[in-house]
Amino acid sequence: MITLETLADFIRYGEPILEADFSGCDLSGWNLAGAVFLRSDFSGANLTGADISKCLFTECNLQDARFDDIKTEQAVFLKSTLDRACMGGCWFEKVSFLETSAKSSNLAGANCISCQFVAADLEGADLSGAALLNSSMVECTATNTNFSDALIESAVLVGMDFSTATFADVMLQAAMFIKCDLTSMDFSDTPVTQCGFVETALDGCRFERSDLTGSVLVGSKLQGASFAEAIADMALFCDADLQQAVFAGAKLEMANFTGSDLRQADLTGSLCAKALFDQADCRGTVFTGGDLNMSSFSNSNLDGADMSRAAMHMTDFHNASVNSTVMTGAHGSIRQTDDLRLICEIYDPRKVALAD
Repeated sequence: MITLETLADFIRYGEPILEADFSGCDLSGWNLAGAVFLRSDFSGANLTGADISKCLFTECNLQDARFDDIKTEQAVFLKSTLDRACMGGCWFEKVSFLETSAKSSNLAGANCISCQFVAADLEGADLSGAALLNSSMVECTATNTNFSDALIESAVLVGMDFSTATFADVMLQAAMFIKCDLTSMDFSDTPVTQCGFVETALDGCRFERSDLTGSVLVGSKLQGASFAEAIADMALFCDADLQQAVFAGAKLEMANFTGSDLRQADLTGSLCAKALFDQADCRGTVFTGGDLNMSSFSNSNLDGADMSRAAMHMTDFHNASVNSTVMTGAHGSIRQTDDLRLICEIYDPRKVALAD
């Protein structure tokens, strides 16, 4: 039987520690670096200030354990339980939480640098004020997880449902959300620069007055989302579902809406200079009073759109459908369909045989 007296010898000689019972033990300040624990019990243990660098915890019970303010790297928690564990203020670098339960755990103010959370259960976990830097979360449970005031930078989050999570005052920088659910989240007044939302549900989200400069929202669902007065210069909305989305007063210079669905969207007073709306469905879309200078609507559908009082210097309407489009008071110069360009677009050498 392994005891605290023999634990140091096991670690020193690199022997795996199997089914040991350290529940309620005081291991504060211990050097456990490199230890391998299998199906061991640390429930309620005090590991404050302990060194667990390069430790492997496999199928271990660490419920209610305390790790306050530890600094560790390359530790691995595999199929273990960290429910209600206290890890607030910890410094984790290259630490992995694999198929591990951390329900209601406290990670407030923790620094997670290049960490991995894979199939981890973070239900009710508190990550408020935490920093997720160059880290990844893949198919984790985030029911009622608190990310308030957190910094999520250069992180990748895949296949996660955040619909009940809290993101109040979160800071997002170069973060990537792939196939996630962020329905109805409020990111108003939040920096969201150079972030990616790929095939992600963002229906009803609010990005009002947010900075989305250079962000990518390709193929995402954004029905009814509000970007009012947001800054989204050079943002990519390609193939996104933006039905009834609101961009009133938004700054959208050089933004790309190619192939997107903007039916009934509101872009009143938006600044869309040099923006691309090629192949977009803009039926019933409102561009009233907007800046559309040098923007492109090539091959788009603008039937029933309202472009009254819009500025349109060199705006491209090549092969666009403009049935019942309202342009009352619009001013500037526009480019109509280029017949030669249209022939080139239609021409398919596989179907047309040229004469000898």
